[in-house]
Amino acid sequence: MVILLDQFTRNLYRDDPRAFDADPVARGVATRAIDRGFDKAVSLQPRSFFYLPYEHAEDRDLAGARGGALSGDGRRRGARRSPMAEYLLSYAVRHQVVVDRFGRFPHRNKVLGRESTPAEREHLDAGKTF
Repeated sequence: MVILLDQFTRNLYRDDPRAFDADPVARGVATRAIDRGFDKAVSLQPRSFFYLPYEHAEDRDLAGARGGALSGDGRRRGARRSPMAEYLLSYAVRHQVVVDRFGRFPHRNKVLGRESTPAEREHLDAGKTF
């Protein structure tokens, strides 16, 4: 359900504001699943889909507190992170950096009909998305 709400809608409605309509529902489903430990019942790579709705949030607290923290949960205490865990954590951090800087994802501005700030335009002109 999380994948359908978070990923499928983004691809089905690419370049359309509806791509993000299910985000709050995806976070709600993810929260209930994580609270029940469903994320821990699968290996790290599929587990990451439980955390993407938080990484995709244009909310500093949600993106950081839940997305980055949970995505970085790929190691046991005292053990090194696997390459997959490092990769997933790097994505969470990249999302967080953009949301911390702008409070939103500038690459969504055009499709959502939002005006970009000069700093956001500079970020986008540099070829950056998140």
